[in-house]
Amino acid sequence: MIFPGRASSGWLRFEIMGMDGNRLGKILVSTPEPVKGNNGNGQYLDAKPEKGASMSVRIPLPEIESLTPEVRDVVKAFPLNVFLVAANAPASIKGLTEFARSVLFESAFDPKKREIAVLRVAHVTHADYEWTHHVELAALTGLTSQEIEYIQFEDPVCSLGEEGNLLCRVADEISRDVRLSDEALGLVLQRYGVRQATELILCVSYFNFLSRFLESTRVELEDQAAYERLRSIT
Repeated sequence: MIFPGRASSGWLRFEIMGMDGNRLGKILVSTPEPVKGNNGNGQYLDAKPEKGASMSVRIPLPEIESLTPEVRDVVKAFPLNVFLVAANAPASIKGLTEFARSVLFESAFDPKKREIAVLRVAHVTHADYEWTHHVELAALTGLTSQEIEYIQFEDPVCSLGEEGNLLCRVADEISRDVRLSDEALGLVLQRYGVRQATELILCVSYFNFLSRFLESTRVELEDQAAYERLRSIT
């Protein structure tokens, strides 16, 4: 489970707990400046527009009071706008968060290697929300600012070494072509074996799904006030 806490100004802290109740660690994510709110008609206006896209309409955040107790519990455990927007589909929110937890915290795949692939997906799919959250998490797993720059600016990525370049290639091919090439799949199987190759492909596929959900619903980054509202859910 993920349990939210307070950190220094501009940061949110999440405690990562195993199914047995033991603390596995923590992640920190930065929070941006507050954004403009709902105009009362389900439209969020005056947000900074994305390149080539209109930001005059978005899927609204649901009112916390309108959620069932079960859905409120899920949102309280995962206090991020992406999951609050997903709570508009109450039949899916629990499964979504369980899938996210399995990919991020229960997989055998190395977290640093995972974050290379996740950042590349976020870059290729132009998912700013995904990038902003995971660039901080990637740093915590040991990625350097130089390595992150390679992921962001090289195309194809060729400066991360054989393994890092392969992870970015997997992210590129699945994100752009849907189907991983036979050559890339063979290399992944040879390096990681069946289980971790499957976990890598599931991870890249999940974050491709998430990018499309984030960009199509226009999920905004959290501000501190929104985070405090989520923490106050009972």
